[in-house]
Amino acid sequence: DADGVEALGYVICDLLLEGNLPWVGEDVTNDEILGRKKREACVERDSELFRVLGEQDGESMWTYFSHCRGLSFQAVPDYELLKNCINQIVGERKQKKRGKENGSDDLEPHSKVPKSKATKKKKTK
Repeated sequence: DADGVEALGYVICDLLLEGNLPWVGEDVTNDEILGRKKREACVERDSELFRVLGEQDGESMWTYFSHCRGLSFQAVPDYELLKNCINQIVGERKQKKRGKENGSDDLEPHSKVPKSKATKKKKTK
């Protein structure tokens, strides 16, 4: 259901941010207030949650949460879309890890070619 996949999104963000969600540490004992803070954190594209996630992860999670918030309670989520959002984050992180293992962290997104080579244009005669 919509609430379940949205809750999963918060778990994913918590893992990505290693427990440093923007509302963690606030003295909130009321579940209703905490729920409102979570929802408010995902309303605007430039909200604190998406800023701390970074450009790539933030964009994927923005798409994820936008889909979740657009669902009625009885609606069936587009699981393929949600899976693609998560896979994009995982793929980016794997790529960064491979780049660091190979001694280079300056790879073009979704590419194994270093930026300097990926951006060179062929000269035409």
